[in-house]
Amino acid sequence: MLNNKFEWLLLGTVLIGCTGKDSDDTSVDDTDIDTDTDDIDTGPAPEVDEVYSASTFTVELRSDEVYGQGQTHSNWNTANPDVMDLKLDLYVPDNEDTQRPLVVFTHGGGWSGGDKAGTREVEFCNFFAERGFVCASLNYRLRGDKGTVPQAYFEAVSNAGLTPEAAYQVLAMYPAGRDCKAAVRWLVAYASDIGFNVGAISLIGGSAGAHNSIVMDVSEPEDYRDELSLEDDPTLASTNLDVEYEIQAVVNHWGGAGMMQILEDVYDIDRFDSTDAPLLIVHGTGDETSDYSNATDLVDIYNSNGVQNDLVPLPGAGHGAWGFEFDDETIPSDLSFDFDGTTLRDLSFDFITEQLNLTVVE
Repeated sequence: MLNNKFEWLLLGTVLIGCTGKDSDDTSVDDTDIDTDTDDIDTGPAPEVDEVYSASTFTVELRSDEVYGQGQTHSNWNTANPDVMDLKLDLYVPDNEDTQRPLVVFTHGGGWSGGDKAGTREVEFCNFFAERGFVCASLNYRLRGDKGTVPQAYFEAVSNAGLTPEAAYQVLAMYPAGRDCKAAVRWLVAYASDIGFNVGAISLIGGSAGAHNSIVMDVSEPEDYRDELSLEDDPTLASTNLDVEYEIQAVVNHWGGAGMMQILEDVYDIDRFDSTDAPLLIVHGTGDETSDYSNATDLVDIYNSNGVQNDLVPLPGAGHGAWGFEFDDETIPSDLSFDFDGTTLRDLSFDFITEQLNLTVVE
């Protein structure tokens, strides 16, 4: 545990000012999901169907599915909050299988910007859906939304000696974590309607989205949920509170452990343990926004708990190096999985299919 609250933040490892690019609306369809949760079954899942190494399927985009609601305030935790819908986009292949694996992509943007329909989000989700995965790209409340924050969390941040810019960013991390976990619960609640296997869920994120993805896996079901009461935040009732899930693999692009370190600092808990999902860490060695030490810190944490992890340095690359392409000299030789591609999408695909033990049809 850190000697001083938020010491990691004061040393400059937070992602202030990192924003994502939005793309045009690529909506194809807006199919509604049956929201009757009486028959939710999150028990042992049947075997996952095959996936494909090449683009094989046409993809149906179901945009702006509402996975819950969240409160927004005129300033942090002020009275009379408004309520906003929380939305995600679903990318569903036309293979009509019901036991497809699921990939959840979470955008970056320093908890201040970014969008589920950004260029990289659309590229990754189509890439996976064309190969037989269901893919979800989610939005969550950002700093400008000023979501509800637990009082203990608010006081800890207020008393940490941070600049206003840094304090607002850390405050925004709590509703972001709450929303991202709610999105996965919603997906699991309606897995039979969507057509995916609840025993085959992977997460991919970049920057702030990578921090959020670690939260979605590492935190316990009660975290980012029970710190607030229904009286504090009645919209919690819209977020499938009784649904639990397990993650099978996480791909972290230039993120870190910061959100979980904050939870430890505020509530004196450490959630990293041997049950965490295998982790792929991708990080530019020249990153000046999220220092490369964030990647090596994750390696130390996961190794100390005996959890599978692979670190892929991107030599000389800065933050948000989505266009990085590998050659024979830059592909690490010590990966625990076979990688024969060139792009970050290929890398994620190979890691996820290996960790989930999926049959890949050539």
